Amino acid sequence: MHATMVPTSLHIELQRFDRLRDSTGEDGERDGKRVRELGYEDSCMLLVALEGRIRLRIDGVAIDLPQGGCLLIRSKQTCCLEAGGEWEIVRFFFRTYEADGRALHLIDAPPLLIPGCAYRLSIAQVKQALGGDERSEGPFSPAEKAVLQARLQLLLGLMAWLEEQTAPANHEEAIRRTIDYIERHYVEEIKVEQLARMSGMIRWQFSRSFKAATGRKPIDYLIRLRVEHAKRLMSSSKEPLREISRQVGFKNEYYFSRCFHRITGCAPRKYADLLLSTRRSTVIDSLGRTVHLPKAVNRIVATGTNTVGELLALGVRPVGAGIAKMKTQVVYRSKLRNIFDIGVKAEPEQVALLRPELMLLGNSHPRDLAELEEIAPAITLNGRIGTYERIRYIAGLIDRGKAAEEWVSRYEAGVRKVRRKLSEFYTPGEKAAVYLILGDNLYVMGQSGFAATLYESLGFRPSDGAAGLIEQGSLWRQVSRDHVSQYAGDRNFVLASGGDLQIAETDPLFAALGSGKRHLVEASWNYDDPITRERLLPVLPHLFMEKLLVREGCRLKDTGAFRQESSSR
Repeated sequence: MHATMVPTSLHIELQRFDRLRDSTGEDGERDGKRVRELGYEDSCMLLVALEGRIRLRIDGVAIDLPQGGCLLIRSKQTCCLEAGGEWEIVRFFFRTYEADGRALHLIDAPPLLIPGCAYRLSIAQVKQALGGDERSEGPFSPAEKAVLQARLQLLLGLMAWLEEQTAPANHEEAIRRTIDYIERHYVEEIKVEQLARMSGMIRWQFSRSFKAATGRKPIDYLIRLRVEHAKRLMSSSKEPLREISRQVGFKNEYYFSRCFHRITGCAPRKYADLLLSTRRSTVIDSLGRTVHLPKAVNRIVATGTNTVGELLALGVRPVGAGIAKMKTQVVYRSKLRNIFDIGVKAEPEQVALLRPELMLLGNSHPRDLAELEEIAPAITLNGRIGTYERIRYIAGLIDRGKAAEEWVSRYEAGVRKVRRKLSEFYTPGEKAAVYLILGDNLYVMGQSGFAATLYESLGFRPSDGAAGLIEQGSLWRQVSRDHVSQYAGDRNFVLASGGDLQIAETDPLFAALGSGKRHLVEASWNYDDPITRERLLPVLPHLFMEKLLVREGCRLKDTGAFRQESSSR
């Protein structure tokens, strides 16, 4: 770590500090959770999550802040907290000045950091930086304020250090290939030297890069993966432990038992006995129904584009899904092979043929449930929650929590990289609106599809009209061209597909949008499942950086790049 965490050309001035815990009082209620306004108009705000998973709304856009997460919020942004259960956060309010000789000029935020992006520090790092002081708020003595100032600068420095840890692109790809190899060949003998050769790096360089990417040494990662597979086998198989240890790649039962106990804190035999004595778990789905989950799930049927993308992102291929339209629309069409089509709303007779052990219903009408429940446990999913929350919820149902957190970490790193690359081409905080042309119909999007990436990841604010839709809980709304100006923002993104994309540039819609910057985008990006969102990141620079696309009232002559990008992935 560098000795100077924040550049000497900057001056950080602490204005206020406090610590908030689960409390009652003036908080409002929203969806059964307490809501607390967090803004402080004249200062930047650094939020640090100490306990619980925090849901924030910044200018109306939902953002999750995990334990240990640090989030920088610019001055004059509206911010409120929604939390249920126990939670605790720390708030620093401060101003940032840029030094020019002896003069100090107030600036919006520290330039090395990206406002609105969660920096995932470990809780141990956060607690060490904050020290053991449990005081919640001032007044503080000059000495106490100096200590708090130092703690603030240390936290900002740790966040800046994370910004500098992005490995070269070729190293990232090499590490990703070795992780994929380990996931597919974990039962075989794998040595670090072998993986290093695959990556094109020498052993020490590979080990350091691998740990930076995964948080673990290569052998530790392999052992934990084998133990996780052993746990799944123990929950669904009656094989003796020596056979299970062999099936997941351990050479002998003694070494398997030692590794299993070290990782889980429980001996394999005791763990197996606990599985036998534990009742099936239950969950409450989006309709308030109590659903009993099977102990082990291998055959899943899914409905809804997001649901299929979430399962595939977790490494799970459903045996059946409503994929007839998806085959022509989504950017991950090649991943839909060998998935049986059950219709958009899961036709019971088609589902029964697949003998599923669990059904995840993203868009099935409740009237189908009675018949579907006779086939297998069926869970209806909430289509109005964010991508992070949905993938974590589904992962919890099928014991894929680790895969979900890996996706979240990888995606957040990608977002920071793209935002650094685009820092000269747009200003976070610009208001944006997203429109979708489907034949003769026109829709304006709420916080869903392509708009979710703009609002949640790139730091755009919804236009006033789009913010109204989000506040009402609407994912989209059909509008007439006469009312388009009510939703227009500083930037307006018009999505269309096929022939509609070719003629969209002559649509009167553009004249109705006024003087804001306008962009045409292939409609296949109008999804917010994890696969689409992650694949969209490397495409975004083309959208903002191509001269033909950034110019106001642009004429889009080269749409082929976008169609080729979407069809090749």
